[in-house]
Amino acid sequence: MVYVLRKSKKPVYSIGIILAAGNSTRTGGKDKMFIRFQGIPLIIHSISKFSNHELIDYTIVVVPENKKLIMEKIIIQWNLKNILVVSGGERRQDSVLNALSEVRKNEIFNKVKLVAIHDGARPFFSEKLLNQGFDLADKYHAAIPVIPVNDTVKIVDNNGFVENTLDRGSIFRVQTPQIFSLDLIIKAHKDKSQEFTDDASMVELLGEKVKVFNGEYKNVKITTASDLENLNIINFGKNNNSIYGLGIDSHRLKLGIDLILGGIKIDHNKGLDGHSDGDVLLHSICDAILGALGLVDLGYHYPSSDLNLQGIDSSEMLNKILNMMKEKNFELNHLDSTIITQEPRISDYRESIENNLSNLLGINEFSVNLKATTTDFLGFIGKSEGIAAQSIVTLNKLNN
Repeated sequence: MVYVLRKSKKPVYSIGIILAAGNSTRTGGKDKMFIRFQGIPLIIHSISKFSNHELIDYTIVVVPENKKLIMEKIIIQWNLKNILVVSGGERRQDSVLNALSEVRKNEIFNKVKLVAIHDGARPFFSEKLLNQGFDLADKYHAAIPVIPVNDTVKIVDNNGFVENTLDRGSIFRVQTPQIFSLDLIIKAHKDKSQEFTDDASMVELLGEKVKVFNGEYKNVKITTASDLENLNIINFGKNNNSIYGLGIDSHRLKLGIDLILGGIKIDHNKGLDGHSDGDVLLHSICDAILGALGLVDLGYHYPSSDLNLQGIDSSEMLNKILNMMKEKNFELNHLDSTIITQEPRISDYRESIENNLSNLLGINEFSVNLKATTTDFLGFIGKSEGIAAQSIVTLNKLNN
C-alpha cells in the first residue's frame, strides 16, 4: 500500500520525485536519510521544501520496501501534505521509473506537465533553485543545476600516468533537482538496460538538449561516512543557537516498592529507593536540562531535606523544569538517554518509555532515543543493587 495525503482537490500540474531508496553502503550502513540535522531527519528537510513549494503540487518519495512504513509514520509526524510513498528499485533509474509508473497509472496525475527529480541526500537546496529549474524546464523541457569545477582536471591512464589535462572552463559538476517535461523523462526512461547516474544523461541519449543553470555550493550530497561527520559543523552562515546538557543519576533497588523508569511502571520485584519516586531516567533528563541552562542541578531545586517532596512524582519535577526552560526562551530539540541496569531487561519497555517521554517532553518520538546496557555484572549495578541513567539533551534558542 502507498500512503497518500491530499490538502486540496486542485489539479496536479507539477510533481516532485525524491529518491531515498539507496542502501547507505558508503555511509557505513547508517541510513543517512534518517540521520538528524538540526533535530530534523535529513529526508524531511528535502520533503518539506518540496511539499511547501508553491510550484510543486504533489511529491512522490521513493524508499526501500522495508522502509515504507517508517517513512509514512515520519510524514504524518511532521504533518507533511500531498505525499505519496512508493518502493524503490535496484538502481537509481529503477526507482525513478517506479515513481513515473505511479504517475502514469494514477488519475490524480493526469494533468502533470513537469517533474522535478531530486536526491533525498541533498537537503540544503534553496527555493530559488527550484524556481529557476521550473522556469527553464517550462521553456526548454529539461533543466539541471551545475556548478563549475575549480580544480585542475586530468585524465589518468590505467597505469597511473596523466594522459591529458582538460579545459575546466567547460566542465561542470551536476546537482539535483533536475526538472523535465513529463513526456520527455518518461521517454528517456523507457527500456534502458545501461546504468545511469543521473536523469539528464538519459535525456541526452535521446539527442535532446539539456539547459543548465547555476547550482548552489551548499547543495551538497551526503554520500560518505565523513559527510555525516561533517554535518555537525555545517552551518552555512547561520548562528548556532543550540546548547547541550548532560545528566546522570542512580538509585539503589529496594524490595516492596514499584520500579518506575521514564514514568512507566516496570514489572520487577524491586523498585528504586529515593526521596521522590526514584525515577533515575527522568532525574537524569532534569539534570541535563538544568545543566544546559546553567541552573545548577535537580537537588538544588528539589532538596531531599524538604519533607513536602517525599514521594513526589518525577514527572511533576520534569514539568517544572521544562517551564523554567521555556522561561529562558529555549525549546527541547533532542534527547538521547541510556539506562544502565543488570536487571530487569529494558527492551520490552523501550517503546512505551520512548512514547511517554515524547508526551512528557512535548517533542515527536523521532527526537527521543533510548538505549539500555549492563555493566557485565560489575559494581553495584552488576550485583542488581541499583540502576543508573544518563541523558544528553539539545536545546534550541527560540527566535522570539
